[in-house]
Amino acid sequence: MSAVLALDTIRAACRVRADMKDTLFWTDAEIDSEIHRSYAEFYDLILECAGPETFMRGNSFLTASGTAGYPLYESGTTDALVYKLGKVLMLDQGEFTRLEPTGDVGAIVAQQVSGVGHGKPQRCRLVGPIVLRTAGSEMTRRLLLDPVPDGVYQVVFTYVPVPPDLTTGSAQNLFPFAGWEEWVICDVAAKMAEKEESFDLADRLLRRRSAAESRIRFNAKTFSLDGAGGVRDIDSQALPYQPWNL
Repeated sequence: MSAVLALDTIRAACRVRADMKDTLFWTDAEIDSEIHRSYAEFYDLILECAGPETFMRGNSFLTASGTAGYPLYESGTTDALVYKLGKVLMLDQGEFTRLEPTGDVGAIVAQQVSGVGHGKPQRCRLVGPIVLRTAGSEMTRRLLLDPVPDGVYQVVFTYVPVPPDLTTGSAQNLFPFAGWEEWVICDVAAKMAEKEESFDLADRLLRRRSAAESRIRFNAKTFSLDGAGGVRDIDSQALPYQPWNL
């Protein structure tokens, strides 16, 4: 079973599981909406079980003198915001220095407003869209640097991207292992069955989703060497050779 699936493929599987293959009780648009909601929950499940390294990426930006806040975009875009922030590093004289996420928001705002206390950033703080917002500015989460930069520095950060939008006819590698899409399909199909008041079917589908989740949680432990089991040298523990054992 391939782990590369398109939205219409997942939708068709949901219709089969919910026994609604030839009915318009649920429209394609309604099913697609539920698939996206379910996939967002599935995405969080993978992050919880396997860790952010599963989807981790990196990007960078250049600071501007006197500017404290910077929107965090996915690599190669200027509109897709990151979902979760990892490490933040600053390149200075050929060496990377980690910016600790302990910046004082109040101090940063005061520096931005007064123009006093600027320097080489040493700390950072991720804030919501309200802080440092001015009339006409975009409503985005921003990374604040403390102190406010006094020049141009390159900041590199790791991040987890937002769950991708699924599209019809376009195959996307959404599931780390083949078969993990079972969680999404059963979750959506259960919601479809509940709406039709087929509660016995919905209950069976939720049990199948639970079984799929148990499988995901077990296998996600081996995504990294930290979670993998130890290796034993069985041969070294074998009993000495004895001819009467033949």
